[in-house]
Amino acid sequence: MSRRLQLVVVVCCAALVGCGSSATAPSSSAGSSAPSLPSNSSILANPNFKPPQQHNQGGRPDVTYDPCLRIDDATVRAMGFDPASRARDDFVSEYTFLECKFKSALRYLTIKSGNITMEQERERYTGMFENLDINGREAIIVREPNANDTCALNMRTNQGYVRIATVLTVDALVQKIGRCDGIADIAKAVEPTIGEGK
Repeated sequence: MSRRLQLVVVVCCAALVGCGSSATAPSSSAGSSAPSLPSNSSILANPNFKPPQQHNQGGRPDVTYDPCLRIDDATVRAMGFDPASRARDDFVSEYTFLECKFKSALRYLTIKSGNITMEQERERYTGMFENLDINGREAIIVREPNANDTCALNMRTNQGYVRIATVLTVDALVQKIGRCDGIADIAKAVEPTIGEGK
């Protein structure tokens, strides 16, 4: 009698294990089929990188490009930054900025995606920007006169713009690195993650 009971328990456990493995398989394949997300699943699984709920007003579209989720670790390394320094710093009000920050020995990098228009940015920085092209996408580079350690580059999107902003570290200032050195290369690495036509 006890042997039969043991056999029943073993069979039931095996069945439960089998059910568990088949139940988790679809969610894994569903996650890998999402075309707009990076291959680094640890980013998606980390609750610290979950995007906030948006509360846009005045007809502003929701921001769908999320740099913290779209830019994978390999791209971050290629830009010269430490993927382990990845951190969210979003702004949500009547408009939205989804924001991601990274660090290196020479620069602090902020990449944010928002639904403020490029026209508003051009007006805000009148006399402080120059036009340029990043992988065929309209962009401006902003040099504020009273901020010698910072540089910003905005790329137009169909919801507003993506802003890449850098701040030089003390080591970079000692080495007399130009405040906008390399920012166009960073933008060229980020731009494909936005998506064609977006």
